[in-house]
Amino acid sequence: MDMKRPHRTMLKLSKVYGPVFRIQLGFQKMVVLAGYKTVKEALVNHADAFAERPNVQLSDEINEGFGILFSHGENWKVMRRFTISALRDYGMGKRTIEDKIIEECRLLTKAFESYEGQPFENTELMNSAVGNIIVSIILGKRYEYEDPTFQGLLKIINENVRLAGSPPVLFYNMFPLFGFLFGARNVILNNRKELFGFIKTTFIEHLKALDENDQRSFIDSFLVQQAEVRKCFIPGIPSKGPLVISELGGFLAHVSSPKLGN
Repeated sequence: MDMKRPHRTMLKLSKVYGPVFRIQLGFQKMVVLAGYKTVKEALVNHADAFAERPNVQLSDEINEGFGILFSHGENWKVMRRFTISALRDYGMGKRTIEDKIIEECRLLTKAFESYEGQPFENTELMNSAVGNIIVSIILGKRYEYEDPTFQGLLKIINENVRLAGSPPVLFYNMFPLFGFLFGARNVILNNRKELFGFIKTTFIEHLKALDENDQRSFIDSFLVQQAEVRKCFIPGIPSKGPLVISELGGFLAHVSSPKLGN
């Protein structure tokens, strides 16, 4: 098994055993789907049957059974429906988000121009611009590119995304009993703790100033929905909102820019 590029090993095995086969990695049993037609048949034509999420050791430790990406069960289904609806309300996938993107591009261009034609490393600026679009949706604000808090958050997310796909973490997910051997796991959990603390503080700030008739961010929508659920005694929306927001922020940052994962 090529732990750095496991997909290559899977493709080789598919040529021997066909487009659908089962393997076991450590304590994890997996069914591998190889090839466009096979994946489309499963994830598009039978999307509901394949909508659940697996138990991934480190993800369960990070999100404590809640969240959007790797959680599972009824909580995940409810959170997924709410998240998709709320993100659309704030412009994801619509033309309404274009104004925010255009304004951020203007500020990014201004930052580029400040170098007056001299060569410079643009990765941090590009990450910051993408991050601000995400922050504007989730938190309802933007940061200056050089803001230390903002740069610290980006660093944490980048590091966790990079480590999550590293061989030590993949090995740990297969053999959790050997977790004490892998420093990457501890780094990810410490970063998660720091990110969670920031989001929790932000939650409290939003809760104090919350106006149900003037919701300005995903967090506001989450808090309003949470209050409605508590009134109706309907299970599904977890009380651990910061866990969900921190996971969502990391996911959006990763998928919005390839550079953020480097």
